[in-house]
Amino acid sequence: MGVAGCKPCEEDTSTNSQITPIAGLATDEVVPKAGKFFSGKLEGKWLRQGDNVLLGEIKDEKMLWEQIYQHGPSVLSAVNEKTIALNLEGDRHEGAVYGEGEKITWSDGEVWIKSA
Repeated sequence: MGVAGCKPCEEDTSTNSQITPIAGLATDEVVPKAGKFFSGKLEGKWLRQGDNVLLGEIKDEKMLWEQIYQHGPSVLSAVNEKTIALNLEGDRHEGAVYGEGEKITWSDGEVWIKSA
């Protein structure tokens, strides 16, 4: 990004036209996102176990539902190291994550498997 001056400011030679840096704001500093959700293990496409219907894709901390469901993204949250949660149409669902993130068993009994 850096600091860029506008044309009128560059032409003004008075002492009032100097740019004053904002304290605590570093222009070249990039703050990395604090780790990936579940170390990225859940990212990918997910199917419903049994009929292998494609439900959607987990990306970052969101479930991006397939268009057929006509539902916006659902935010996922970590309950603990082996459990996630999402709110869907006003109901909170918790899911137990198995293995290296290849299976989620939800509190309503539905089971998701990660697409290969």
